[in-house]
Amino acid sequence: PLAHVDSTAALAIPGVLAVLTIPSGVAVVARSFWQAKQGRDALKLEWNESRAVFVDSAELLEQYHLKTTEPGRIAVKRGQLKQGFKQSSRTLESSFEFPFLSHAAMEPMNCVVQQKPDGIEVWNGCQLQTVDQQAVARVFGVQPAQVKINTLFAGGSFGRRANPFSDYVVEAARIARAYDHKVPVKLVWTREDDLRAGYFRPLYVHHLKAGLN
Repeated sequence: PLAHVDSTAALAIPGVLAVLTIPSGVAVVARSFWQAKQGRDALKLEWNESRAVFVDSAELLEQYHLKTTEPGRIAVKRGQLKQGFKQSSRTLESSFEFPFLSHAAMEPMNCVVQQKPDGIEVWNGCQLQTVDQQAVARVFGVQPAQVKINTLFAGGSFGRRANPFSDYVVEAARIARAYDHKVPVKLVWTREDDLRAGYFRPLYVHHLKAGLN
């Protein structure tokens, strides 16, 4: 979690309107993306890393390889495995590794949220409208029917926008609520943001042993 924020330098940058602390970190509100980016880069942040995980990819792979040597749950069992190996004239054995992979969508994660007298309006390239609608409603404490989503014909996210936590949509909603100026607030995640905070395709290690004759 965030331990301390020094926003003095960020607020001194022309175009920066506010620095807001939200559950996922710190947001800089500005008149343009570039001014917001400059403001964010000027922030001085201290993080409490007491609960952080410092295991690297090499260590994770080693742990996964060790797991393949332990008994696991049996998904399907057919035939006589031990007897089959005894009768095999040749045995093949190999491991296959798949690292954590980012979706790295062609389009950046982005969303516009505006508070209005009768509810909340959202503009984004949406793939799970019902889930996003309910998530935004929870942020503002309103009924889902009071959240209007305008689905944009945006492409190239390859499923990245469809996640059960509505991560970037919720972040945009939290910024709009914290700013509380009843104006459209646009969130844009940079490529760095997406790679740090996105949902990755999982790490896998598969071990295969086959008897042939």
